[in-house]
Amino acid sequence: MTLEELPCWQKGFARLHGMLQPDLMSPALSHLRQLPLSERIQLVEDLWDSIAEESPDIGLHPAHLEELDRRLDAVESQPTAGTPWALARERLLAGL
Repeated sequence: MTLEELPCWQKGFARLHGMLQPDLMSPALSHLRQLPLSERIQLVEDLWDSIAEESPDIGLHPAHLEELDRRLDAVESQPTAGTPWALARERLLAGL
């Protein structure tokens, strides 16, 4: 099976699990993979920013928004109930 024959959501999965040979990748992607890591990361950031700019309607799932609202309400109703980050970090690192 070639890359072109796969639905877009399966292409990344197939690559991740070694189901596609590198020579089946498009020439453009093959070229991009040769860029230094820092340039590839910057490219991904630029692509993500362009998606965000062009697609402001893409948002969180309603259930996720509800959970975020619930957590925000909890923090606002009891602002001292949590553990300060420095203490939480210290505890986490002590457990390693």
